[in-house]
Amino acid sequence: NRLGTPCIEATYYINQVLVGAGLRDQIRLISAGQTASGFDMLEKIALGADTVNAARSMMIALGCVQAKACNTNECPTGIATQNPARARAIDLKEKSERVKNFQRTTVHAFIELCGAMGFSNPSDLSPSDIISRFEGRATNFDQMFEPLIENQLHSDNIPNSYRDDWHKASAEYF
Repeated sequence: NRLGTPCIEATYYINQVLVGAGLRDQIRLISAGQTASGFDMLEKIALGADTVNAARSMMIALGCVQAKACNTNECPTGIATQNPARARAIDLKEKSERVKNFQRTTVHAFIELCGAMGFSNPSDLSPSDIISRFEGRATNFDQMFEPLIENQLHSDNIPNSYRDDWHKASAEYF
């Protein structure tokens, strides 16, 4: 049930393309996909996201039981419904506290991880700080994928890993 590039690789790739196209300072990158922990936030920020979105984890903090009935108007917890009788099941005071506590704890874990890595500011994170297993060995993202320099995609020095996509791109789509 997946289509496209996985979120982590896509975040890195799109950030690099924006740098290579000379557009990074004009466009903000939001990374969303399986964000549930401080490490998930750290990874996406280090790979180039300006901000991170968490959907499923927030729904679970709200009390979602993943009954997969969101589109039926019969959500058993009342979270995903327009039915007033079902919606009454939500205790807004309790649920808002749960969501607030989850968000606070997740952001705290993110900041703690940054500090443990020796960073006083999350903006100091970079792709080289994220180690992953690639082709059987531990390596960082800048070693797995070729980083671009500003405006490199407008030069004759386009790396092979970007060349085909860049030449197929147009103002209407990419």
